[in-house]
Amino acid sequence: MTTTTTTSNTKDIEDKFADILGPTDKDIDREARERLVTARIGLLLKQPFFGNLATRLTLTNADEWCPTAATDGRKFYYNSRFIMMLSGEKECEFLLVTKFFIVYMSILVVELTTIIKLNFQTLPLTIVLMVI
Repeated sequence: MTTTTTTSNTKDIEDKFADILGPTDKDIDREARERLVTARIGLLLKQPFFGNLATRLTLTNADEWCPTAATDGRKFYYNSRFIMMLSGEKECEFLLVTKFFIVYMSILVVELTTIIKLNFQTLPLTIVLMVI
């Protein structure tokens, strides 16, 4: 029974993401951008540190190549269909925080390795210690 449920859930997820990549629909993009702006404002009010960082990212539509969301630390790339799949403002806020947090942590690791002059053999241990 569990196998059937898992297979069914996997099929549902595959169906949701089947047509996610493609040309941008301007109406969907407008609504998705509005959701992201609202989430950034919510972050400013609830989590000022992350909100401030999130407002510095340029919102960039990436419907052609990105199935969910991504960032390079300067731009926040998003798939408007994926953003509209999120259930509400809290999920949008979480998405923004997690994407920026990944960039922030990788910058921190690079800075720490430069400051401490670590070699690559001890780098995984540094990452584990930072997470703990």
